[in-house]
Amino acid sequence: VHYREEWRETYQNPDSLVGGGWQAYDRIEATGNIAGAAAPEVVARDRSGVLWLYQGTGNGRVPFTTRTRIGGGWQAYTLLTGGSDLTGDGRPDLVATDGSGRLWLYRSTGSATGPFAARRLIGGGGWQTYDRIAATGNLAGAAHG
Repeated sequence: VHYREEWRETYQNPDSLVGGGWQAYDRIEATGNIAGAAAPEVVARDRSGVLWLYQGTGNGRVPFTTRTRIGGGWQAYTLLTGGSDLTGDGRPDLVATDGSGRLWLYRSTGSATGPFAARRLIGGGGWQTYDRIAATGNLAGAAHG
């Protein structure tokens, strides 16, 4: 995985190597600051379905802390995305689709020991037709609730 401290580079033109071993994961998602770290964070799902949190440090030479286990069972989700505040609480959240096509919201708690509140169903079906999802935030300017 590559990281640029100023976040100006793209994945096609990364600035510096920050570590190896990322091939152990089948999903890696930038989530924003879900756990209250000094900088944006990353979650990674391993092939057995365990989701791991890498808290941002704000240091370009060592951009992430040692990983923290969030929990197992995440193999049930076909797509994950995060980084947008979907609940209006000032923290970025995570959304996931399951094999049945349902869309789930994981609200950020701001805590590294339990970064997400209990999941909440926000889409009853049909999401399996999509091969990508993006958490864009409040595009319509609607009030959160």
